[in-house]
Amino acid sequence: MERAGSGRNGPEEDTVKISSNLSLMRKEWCNAFYTLNIEQLDYLEADWFFSTNGIKFMYKKNQLHKLSVLRGQDASAFSQHKRTESNVEVRELGNLAAVSGVAFIVTPQGSKQINFVESWIKINDSWKLQFQSFEGEG
Repeated sequence: MERAGSGRNGPEEDTVKISSNLSLMRKEWCNAFYTLNIEQLDYLEADWFFSTNGIKFMYKKNQLHKLSVLRGQDASAFSQHKRTESNVEVRELGNLAAVSGVAFIVTPQGSKQINFVESWIKINDSWKLQFQSFEGEG
């Protein structure tokens, strides 16, 4: 894959190539979340984004605010968190995609296994995360 800015038709074409790749956008979202990059999360999430664990809903505005407060208190709050995924299934249906799997998150306090489902939508050839549902085990 070419780096941004190295394409024959300029950096705009490369940005579209990258943002139209669902796998890369998922990695970008995880990186933005764990590095508390509020601006990148805002870009990667649809305006109507929400997440839920089946009990609580968190809408984008509230999520970004909470993460911004956390970043203000400790910018490296998640820096020692390591996430790996298994059993990931991706189903693209035109401009929609469903992703499900199991995430394993290791922190200094221990580890968690989280089952997740994500819904992505392609808007102007760029993938945006619409919603995320998850449940933790252990």
